[in-house]
Amino acid sequence: MFNEENKLIQRMVPMLQRVLIVDPAPASARLLADLMRNISAGHLWNAPSNRRGLEAADQVNPQLIFVELSGANVDGVDFARRVRRSEMNCRQAPIVMVTATATAAAILGARDAGAHEFLRKPHTAKDLLPRLEAV
Repeated sequence: MFNEENKLIQRMVPMLQRVLIVDPAPASARLLADLMRNISAGHLWNAPSNRRGLEAADQVNPQLIFVELSGANVDGVDFARRVRRSEMNCRQAPIVMVTATATAAAILGARDAGAHEFLRKPHTAKDLLPRLEAV
């Protein structure tokens, strides 16, 4: 199993060089960033709001975006919709919606807005790897 995970990680590393995390909770963003650092030595950017996340997305052209479904100044569905409808280079980058509570309506809304996957909180590297493989 360990060899399979290593092979998977090695295949993903080139696609994880620029990762954006949009989350208003510093502890949550830090946990996800730490998990990503264990997978890839790429660059990570954190944004605490939709506005700052969109600015960062435009500037750094992330290859992967994690966005909190909802929180103070963060609306993951709106963020995903804005990225997808934008002229940014990253408009087709995979978006992983992160949430502690995912309802069927929230999942459908996020998918309609352009999210590729959901990652439930609390999460571990074991939870994260299948989401990364899926995108």
